[in-house]
This record gives sequence, structure tokens and C-alpha cells, in this order.
Amino acid sequence: MVNNIPILLLTGVTAKQDTNGFLTIDIATDRFYLRPIAVKRGVAGEPPNIHLRDDGSVEFVTSQGWFLEGQPALANTGIAVFQKALAEAFLPGLVITENGNITIQQDQGAAPYELDDTNNVIVNYSFYDRWNFRSSMLSSVTTKKKEGISLIKHPVAKKEYEISVIYDDAVAYRQQILSSALLMDQNLSNS
Repeated sequence: MVNNIPILLLTGVTAKQDTNGFLTIDIATDRFYLRPIAVKRGVAGEPPNIHLRDDGSVEFVTSQGWFLEGQPALANTGIAVFQKALAEAFLPGLVITENGNITIQQDQGAAPYELDDTNNVIVNYSFYDRWNFRSSMLSSVTTKKKEGISLIKHPVAKKEYEISVIYDDAVAYRQQILSSALLMDQNLSNS
């Protein structure tokens, strides 16, 4: 159904889904990775289209009236490279949240707790060192020939950095960027 969206038909671009559920779209040497998260019935009469949202998520509107929502995703090979780098730095495993972000929380023992005015226990989750990243959906061919991660300067925010993940996808070495993201986990609302 996605491949019948007119813009894809006109350009001859094809979306493919692999056995891991990733949607990949190849345009020249670039590859876009998306993880579908929801399929919903659309608004009657809405024309087929592709909507790119500010948060990097995508909504495909099919001619059959379905909305397919996808989140940007780091390629599986990129996840393996990133996880290996975390292990080498003695950091715990990464967790992919329901909104597609990658969260890493350093194990620092039990979180401290406090009592509020009514003597209810409040756990202070802000005690933990936690990192939250959002993957770009774009995977570009790179001239670098070694897998790994590195910090790169953010193109807009002068005091911020992004993480470059370089991985070999058996055809070429590719780079995907991880940017810092807001923590959006309901269970961590006190952080």
C-alpha cells in the first residue's frame, strides 16, 4: 500500500520491509530507516501522501485510507556497533523506547527517595545519569572504513554534540547520526 503512494510511483522509489520490521527506502546511495509503530484508519477522502513531522517521524497515507506511522530508526547493524561501544565504555545496554528513542541509563544502585507532605514515598529518578537519543532516519554512505562511534559538533547548537555511528552494511560503510532527545517515558516523569 505504501508503494502505491503517487510520489513513490512517480519517482520509482520503492519502500521495502525486512524481516526485522524495518521499512527501508533507498534514494541513490542514501537509505532511510523507519520502524512502523501504528496503522490506523484514516480520515475519509484524504489523498495519499507522505507527511514528515518535526520530530522526524513519518506518516504514510495510503490510497486505501490507512495511516501508517513510522519512527526514525538506527539500522540493526548500527545498533550492534553502538551497543559494542557502550560495552567498551562499561555502560549498560541501550533500550529502544516506544517512541523510537534510544535510552541508556547508568546503573548507580537504588535511587534515593524522599517523603512528601503526606508521607508518600517519592523516588528521585533524577539521581541517575541517563542519556536519551533520537536517530536520524537517513543513513549515508561514508568514506570512513572503520566501524565505531564518535562525537561530532552539532550543526546548529554550538555547545551540543551528536553521535556518529559508522557501520558496514555489507555493501558500503554507512553513517547515521544520533541527536540528543527529550526523555519521554511516562515511568520516568520525575526525571
